[in-house]
Amino acid sequence: MASRLAVMSPGSDEVERVVSAAQTLSRRHGGEFTMAQLARSAGMSRATLYRRVGGREAVLATLREQGGPAPRTIRDRLLAATLVLVAERGPLGFALEDVAERAGASVTTIYREFAERDGLLRAAFATLTPQPALRGLLADEAAPVRRTLVGFVAAAIARLESQPLLLRILFTPGTEAWKYLQRIREQEARQSRTLVRYFAAQRRRGRVAGDSPEQLASSLFGLIVGDLLRGRLGEASERPGYEVRARDVVGVFLGGVGRRTRKERAR
Repeated sequence: MASRLAVMSPGSDEVERVVSAAQTLSRRHGGEFTMAQLARSAGMSRATLYRRVGGREAVLATLREQGGPAPRTIRDRLLAATLVLVAERGPLGFALEDVAERAGASVTTIYREFAERDGLLRAAFATLTPQPALRGLLADEAAPVRRTLVGFVAAAIARLESQPLLLRILFTPGTEAWKYLQRIREQEARQSRTLVRYFAAQRRRGRVAGDSPEQLASSLFGLIVGDLLRGRLGEASERPGYEVRARDVVGVFLGGVGRRTRKERAR
């Protein structure tokens, strides 16, 4: 990959990790991410990141060379500010004035763009919808299980790290304060059902074991969450890229709950 980062960094794999993480953050924040966020998303320390790429301007220059995102509109800023405030205070813990201040806009603009508070929240949550490509990874039931799951887990880890509000949504009880999140709950549930159907098909083929497809799906998701928590708890100062982490997660999964017996492997 010909880019400014490739010139400064000795390892192409590290370059790809940084660029991929920067692209993800840019899509969400319109290029307004910090080096701390980039280091966390790329799975390395800030010191290592600076040694590898030189600085934030070098990263942004590479994104511009690759056709990075255009400056965010007022609407985009309002949606991003809303998600930040929901993550910090919950959906009922802030006023529209707080959103306007964070986004550098006016409350009048919020009403003009979204008509009401519920409209703003619905539009903000809609930006968190699951990517079709994530579910699409499970569509080819004949493909090797390990390869499919590594791709799915890598994409899931990247998505959850770039959108931490999703974890809070998944683990928050259905209280009155979180009623606005029901739409996202349903979207995430559809993705879970896709994974359950995938495991059901693989069990019929004798390619995975486990008591039930539901158990397999919940166990794999639990391992994904465990990987995310290890990073947040600072278990390692420098984390590998998403694919390496996904291979580790899938290796544990297939070596444990999804393992086939010797008789099943002989089929």
